[in-house]
Amino acid sequence: MRPGSRHSKAVWDIAAMLVLIGLGVVLPAVFGPAPAAGAHARLIGATPAAESLIDSAPTSIELTFDEPVQTVPDGLRVLAPDGTDVATSAASVDGSTIVQPVDIGGVRGSFTVSYRVLSVDGHVVAGAYVFSVGERTAAASADEREDPASRFVEFVGRTTASAGALLALGAVLLAALDAGGSFASALQRRRGILIGSALALLLGTTAILIGVAGLYAGRLVSSFGAVGDVVGATTSGAVVMARVGCAVAFTMVVAIPSVMRRFPVLVAVFAALATVAPAFGGHAVSSDVPALAVVLVAVHLVAAALWIGALGVLAIRWSEDRHLLGEYAAVAVVAAPIVVASGLVGAWIQTGGSGDAIGTSYGRLLLAKVLLAAVLLLLGWINRRSIGRVALAVVDLASSVRLEAALGLVVVAVSAVLVVTPPPVIETEPIRTEATSGDLVVSIVVDPGISGPNSIELRYADRSGSPVAVDATDLRVRTDGVEPRRLDVRAVDSSTVVADDAILTPGEWTLEATVVRLGSPSSFSSVVSIP
Repeated sequence: MRPGSRHSKAVWDIAAMLVLIGLGVVLPAVFGPAPAAGAHARLIGATPAAESLIDSAPTSIELTFDEPVQTVPDGLRVLAPDGTDVATSAASVDGSTIVQPVDIGGVRGSFTVSYRVLSVDGHVVAGAYVFSVGERTAAASADEREDPASRFVEFVGRTTASAGALLALGAVLLAALDAGGSFASALQRRRGILIGSALALLLGTTAILIGVAGLYAGRLVSSFGAVGDVVGATTSGAVVMARVGCAVAFTMVVAIPSVMRRFPVLVAVFAALATVAPAFGGHAVSSDVPALAVVLVAVHLVAAALWIGALGVLAIRWSEDRHLLGEYAAVAVVAAPIVVASGLVGAWIQTGGSGDAIGTSYGRLLLAKVLLAAVLLLLGWINRRSIGRVALAVVDLASSVRLEAALGLVVVAVSAVLVVTPPPVIETEPIRTEATSGDLVVSIVVDPGISGPNSIELRYADRSGSPVAVDATDLRVRTDGVEPRRLDVRAVDSSTVVADDAILTPGEWTLEATVVRLGSPSSFSSVVSIP
């Protein structure tokens, strides 16, 4: 090869890597995470209800979510029409329900309820709704946009920590495959990359903690004072803190040569722990099948380290480690399909298998990740076919491996955004049915009509459809193996009552009600099927 040709090849290699690494920043910006208002915990009930018009001022606001939540500083505000906050004291939390005392007094008009809460997976969820007292008026606006600086710090931290963990376990794999000498000496030869991955882990996990704390506190400058609250409030916060501790321990082990020589197994243990730790926080813990989701994510991450992480080490240490390309390829040919399969199954769990997910930020990011993984598989197949010709085409194969590794970095960056992007909420139609008792017709709406908390609305009318006032309703629900239980109902108006937060499991449920109208009781029942 002519000298000028070799120089040109090097320039093109550098240019290609810079472009691909740049895509790691551009792709998250294009597909960026959805606003926190659409995030993981969902508001499923409120008293007073959204868009409702009530006669008398409430003394408290009650919000119910579909999973346990925690309040954040200044997270609940109830704004009068003129923007005055009428909340009187700190909100109380009982699992998935938050109660905020208010003092509305004689003010009439439309009030804005603005909330920011911490969901089970450690993400801050924000939103707002309006209710009216006495009359409808213009409502005060509430700006609940998340702090972009905190979100950026979290993204950079997740990308850096993920890259560090993958490289660390990848280096351990190549050391294990290196037949020349002991495992300890093989690790010593890769001590430089292990120290670099340890520092990336330490800086990355610290940045995650600061970014999450900033989102919790509402701004990055307040993050340090909120770290303790974030760690203590959710499992995910505790997992991030554990990742920081693991990064510290890993850094100490690889920074001291004598410790690496005497206890090489600690390097492998801490590298593995750093790799699988993210599985115990985030989307997996808030899925419908958390145990399965956590296992899938852990398998996905380990396989990714054996495929992409080891590939990154090969790209960095090509001159020293290219003799291991054949052994690495034998591992990668197994690890790569596991990465793809576990990722697709995990995505199916998060999206409920809905094809509509592609229209969401989460779905577009997932599609981008799948397409990038497909390109990686193609490059890997090409490289594997070239292994037998390494002696004849070292430069070409080296360039291809570096290109593949750089593309792997883009996948890591996209994954870092995917982790903090809310999975799509699968919308369902409420269950609607009717029951009759004499000349009384009862319209029943079970919303959302799926397993979990539901509201059950009973609307009374005569056979012509005109509303019928009732004095009282006693509502009970039962299913196979469950004794009938009485639900508390509240009157929306004289002809409508609602039972909030009725927990229904999959199966056939019988709704039984006794209605008192003009002093005379009547009964009816109806069966609904909960998927």
